Amino acid sequence: MRLLLTLLLAFSLVACQEAPPVEVQRASVDETEYEVTPVDGSKALRAERKDALGAVVESGFILNGLKQGTWTNFNFESSAPEKITSYIDGALNGPYIELDQQGRISLLSNYKANVLHGPYGTYKIGRPVTTANYIDGKLDGIMIEYDYRTNKIKQEVTYKMGLQDGPMRYYNEEGKITLEYLYRDGERVSGGIVE
Repeated sequence: MRLLLTLLLAFSLVACQEAPPVEVQRASVDETEYEVTPVDGSKALRAERKDALGAVVESGFILNGLKQGTWTNFNFESSAPEKITSYIDGALNGPYIELDQQGRISLLSNYKANVLHGPYGTYKIGRPVTTANYIDGKLDGIMIEYDYRTNKIKQEVTYKMGLQDGPMRYYNEEGKITLEYLYRDGERVSGGIVE
């Protein structure tokens, strides 16, 4: 009995140990590619990369050789920024935004340590195409696909930690459900055509 208890205790200790931390890839900066200026009252540096004509194509902050804070990429075919990203110690953390040439959002997502985490959406001419939510890089919640021309829902799929879990529905142009399935842990359990 003691041996059994000792073995169970040993197995439970091994099973409860935390996994080793995942190495996060960090965005380091080659300062020779940027015009760098000190930021008063900070150890951070302001960095700007320019094109051959002297126009700023990327700007942000560097701390200890890593991207820090908000970085903005510019496309001069447009007056709007092309991309706005957020970094902490060289890793994507916080909002990540891409804009079209008219300055409308085309992608809005959030990151935690370079992994999608939080609300996510793709857009066309300012209207939603897909909306979803991520937790630690896995879809979690309802992913909705829209017809951007009419703004009507085309499809809804429910996820739980990356697996389909819950209803999956297809809609017609009138907004009525035409097909519905129910999923549990990634497996279809019921459903079909809705009449």
